[in-house]
Order: sequence, then C-alpha cells, then structure tokens
Amino acid sequence: MKLVYQGKTKDVFALEDGNYLLKFKDDCTGADGVFDPGMNTVGVTIEGAGKAGLRLTEYFFKILNAKGVPTHFISADVDNVTMTVRPAKTFGKGLEVICRFRAVGSFYRRYGDYCEEAQKLDAFVETTFKDDAREDPPVTKDALVMLGVMSAQDYEDLKALTQKIATIIKESLAEKGIELYDIKFEFGKIGDQVVLIDEISGGNMRAYKDGVYLMPLDLCRLVLDEWAMLSIIQRLQKRSQKGSGNSPIPFFCFLYQSPGLPDGRSWVPAQDWERIINFLPVYRHLIMISAARPETRYRAADDSRR
Repeated sequence: MKLVYQGKTKDVFALEDGNYLLKFKDDCTGADGVFDPGMNTVGVTIEGAGKAGLRLTEYFFKILNAKGVPTHFISADVDNVTMTVRPAKTFGKGLEVICRFRAVGSFYRRYGDYCEEAQKLDAFVETTFKDDAREDPPVTKDALVMLGVMSAQDYEDLKALTQKIATIIKESLAEKGIELYDIKFEFGKIGDQVVLIDEISGGNMRAYKDGVYLMPLDLCRLVLDEWAMLSIIQRLQKRSQKGSGNSPIPFFCFLYQSPGLPDGRSWVPAQDWERIINFLPVYRHLIMISAARPETRYRAADDSRR
C-alpha cells in the first residue's frame, strides 16, 4: 500500500490489486474553527467526523449501487475508517459539481440581488474547478468543453447523474424529516462511463431539520442511529402482534443527548414519538434518559421482561 495523495479530509493509498484505499480524517472544511461545507480550506477538526462521514458515505453509495447508479465504491471498513474504491480518471485537475435545492451559501452571495435567501431552486447544477488558490472558480459547460476538460456529452451525462443522485439523497433524507438544501459531488470516468467518486457525507451537504442546520455528526446520528432505533421498535411491534398475550415484552432504554438544542427538543418528530407510544400497550415501558456524556448519546437495551 502506497500513499499517493493527501487531501483535506482524506488520504489516498494505491493498493497492489490496482484499486485505491481512502482513509477518512477528522479534518473538516471551514474557517476560523467554524465548519462550512462550502469552504475549500480545513478550518476545524471534529473528533469522529471521519467515521461519521464514512458511515454516511457507505449508506448512500449502497443505495445508489442498488439503484444502478454508477459509482467507484467497492466496500467500506468503518472500524478502520477506510473505503476501497475502483480507480477513476478525474476531469482535469479535479471538478466539483453542486446541486442546489435552495439559494444559500455562495449561490446567495453571488445572486442575492435576484433571489431571496433560502428560496427554492429546481435542482440547479453548477460546476467549479478544484483550485484552492483561485477559491474554486465556477466554470461553465462551454468553458469545460473549450478547455478540453470534458466533452459536451460527458457534461450532459454528469449533469443528469448529479440531478438523479441528488434527488435520490434528497428523498431519502426527507423520509427522515430532513431537508437537503444543497450537496457537492465529484465525478470521474471509468472507461467511457461517467461515475460518482469521492464521498457523500455531512461534510459535503447542507441539511436542515425543523429549520436548524445539522452538523455532520448530528446528521449521521439522525440518519443512521436514531432512526435505526425506530426501525427496531417497528420490527418488534410486528413480531409481538404475531405472538400470544403471554409472549415476552421488549423493554427499551434510550439514552439521548443532542448538543445545540437549548430548548431540549428531540430530533425525533413529535408524531413519531406518538406513533411509538400509541402502538406500545400500557404494560410496556418506554424510557427516555438524557445522557450526561456525549459518548452515550445513542444506546439501546433490548431484553425480555414480563
């Protein structure tokens, strides 16, 4: 294994079999210690951000692969915070593709005279060069073709894939009560096919819950942890309905803490808690405990009690 590239948020290693290994780091883009997915410099280090990014990346890549969307993803090793991918040729020295559903970030800063902040956009696609010295300048389709970065057909394929992938992710998040404002992708070519590369994580998107921006770790927990608990409860509901009145009763203990919510709200929508409580008979117990330590934010105990 040979180190071939050190990026802001990942290191890239060449493997003997011709594939590549991406090592996710806890470094995040931003400035002056504040996270910002739209920045092109490392501005903050968040413990656990690398693993959270990889978990979301694996989750979304598996969804995309199941839908037949071409990607470079092969497998992920969450414990070692690494992902194995197929080799792909980048466009030029690197191209970023943004799909916007609301007018925020650099879009609003550029076009604020012509739109309201957070105004809805119809999956607007724009491309920028990966160029830190020039602050990732926007580039048009005509310029990309004239500069020899890609063909006109490659651009059309890339744009269509961007909108398709962003819509899949937007709909997936919406099922969990999360709204996707914008998301950034990278693409390359494997043979003659344009494919999605890099990652799909909280560090590459702006996602909001009840009007509150979700930091990468909170987004990961909300998508993969808390809703996993809801799924467990729903499965147990179905199982218990098939059994007799004397069947063992599941007992759940949730440990929950969500920093940054001064009024103590839960990220789980009220209707979901109501749904949980409504289908739990009175002889079952649902206990919510506010954890004192961040490392115990999400745990669940499931044993059988009569």
